[in-house]
Amino acid sequence: MTVIDTIGCEGSSSRPFLKALGKQLMQRMALYYRTHRTRRELAALSDEALADIGLTREAALGEAMRCFWDSNRL
Repeated sequence: MTVIDTIGCEGSSSRPFLKALGKQLMQRMALYYRTHRTRRELAALSDEALADIGLTREAALGEAMRCFWDSNRL
């Protein structure tokens, strides 16, 4: 028996848990990337485009400066 066999998952009872954990991790990473990307795009909008959606430049930059993990959808 190798060290990897000893540390690895014993039996198949823990594999659904690991699969679900991996799925949650991937979903969270996708949310973080989407949040980062949309905030970057928001900061790049023109003043006219921001006015069209009802935002000021200051409000848009304030939102764009937030950290990617700071999301209301978590």
